[in-house]
Amino acid sequence: MKTNNIFSILLLACATLVFSGCSDWLDYTPKDKTTAEQQFSTRAGFYTAVNGVYNRLASTTLYGNTLSYGAIDLMGQRYEAGTNQYSPKYLWSGFKYTNSTLQSSLNYVWQEAYQTILNANVILQGVDEQKGVLSDIDKNLIKGDLLALRAFLHFDLLRLFGTVYSKDSQTPVIPYNDSTDPKAYDLLSSKEIVYDHLLPDLNAAEQCLKAVDPIQTNGVTEENNDDNDNYRSYRQMRLNYFAVALLKARVYQWAGDTDNALLEAQKITDNEDVKRLLPFVNPDKLLGNTYNPDRIFSTEVLFGVFNSERSDIYKNVFDGANLNSTDMYRPYAGYIEKLFPNQADYRFQSQWIHNGSYYNFSKFKEVTYDASASPLFAVLMPLMRISEAYYIAADCMKKKGDMTGAVDYLNVILNKRGATPLAASASASEFDQQLKLEYLREFWGEGQIFFMFKRTFSSIGGVYNGNISNQWSSVNPSATVYVLPTPSSEKENR
Repeated sequence: MKTNNIFSILLLACATLVFSGCSDWLDYTPKDKTTAEQQFSTRAGFYTAVNGVYNRLASTTLYGNTLSYGAIDLMGQRYEAGTNQYSPKYLWSGFKYTNSTLQSSLNYVWQEAYQTILNANVILQGVDEQKGVLSDIDKNLIKGDLLALRAFLHFDLLRLFGTVYSKDSQTPVIPYNDSTDPKAYDLLSSKEIVYDHLLPDLNAAEQCLKAVDPIQTNGVTEENNDDNDNYRSYRQMRLNYFAVALLKARVYQWAGDTDNALLEAQKITDNEDVKRLLPFVNPDKLLGNTYNPDRIFSTEVLFGVFNSERSDIYKNVFDGANLNSTDMYRPYAGYIEKLFPNQADYRFQSQWIHNGSYYNFSKFKEVTYDASASPLFAVLMPLMRISEAYYIAADCMKKKGDMTGAVDYLNVILNKRGATPLAASASASEFDQQLKLEYLREFWGEGQIFFMFKRTFSSIGGVYNGNISNQWSSVNPSATVYVLPTPSSEKENR
């Protein structure tokens, strides 16, 4: 089955959830054992449940808006805030976290994330308890996927609501839910979350996936297997073996564990199989292609979520031709020219549309295709990509005192983007500035820029700030800016 059927495959999975009663299961409570047992009586039931958990990630509460291009990028000062003090743009950009509207949004993020984690735990429990239903390969694929997904969500909750790790890793911040028990879990410190829970889950996921994940040999397979089985295809939409390595590198980097972050990043950067199976974007197929350009550089995406309504994001949020300035998200006039001094950069050419004195973000613009060739990249929301491994490796090399290695890793991406490489003689401060700018150019709309500023405890000013036209104004780093308050719903349950 070819890629033109990806919509029917995935939408069929969603429909199965709804019409088989599994939508009820997705609001599972630990008392409802019968529903879970029925769901896990067949291999298809397990995979339908897994699909349901991953589908939740694409909700507007999580990575379909708030934690991709929406609130998280507003906090990262990507867009003009406007002057309406009641608008979400103004409130998120101003870090008004105690505002009732933002409190409600944060409650939803917290609840949806932990509900998704709970559902993952239910499936993991089912894998262990239901005997004779799954093959060893299926058990390892599902366990690897969901242990990594549990870690992925907890890590983003930690990056949102936790302290700045380099300033305080000991204060209790969030709970880690690794079971289906209906109880309030203890709040744990950032260090406990990282070393006692995140990394053990990710190490276990890596071991599960190492021997069975087909992405290691087949790369991105966008078609069914010979037995008409798509469960082992479309691995970019699952936390696959390579994505787990990158997530481990992220976690180690967050904790300031330079040596281990470098080792994990190099599983991507120095892996010849990754270079062969997940190649960098081909500019010949991207630039000048007005029919179906791959603006998200999908061959490089290690993990993303399926969003059948992705094209609506551009229409409803970024379309400068049809939206007024109050409704649309855009950086101030003149900012993008500063961010991309070399306008030969593939990202500038393919992801920004000139509109008068402004540029409009077009990464999620609708892709034109005919009915017989619907590409995956038309519905993929990228959350992890290969370039981040190079940035992490470069950052680690710099911290280890190897500026030559740092510049070399960074220049791999700059060269692959048609951008100006960093001079071999660059100073540490020049390197740091270029690395931060790369996060802005590369991960716009993907939820990583605010976290980069928080991890480095940086001010957001000058060319880093797309919110205000005065480039010398800045947001100064503080707990008020970078540490979101624990949602009221969690406080009330304690």
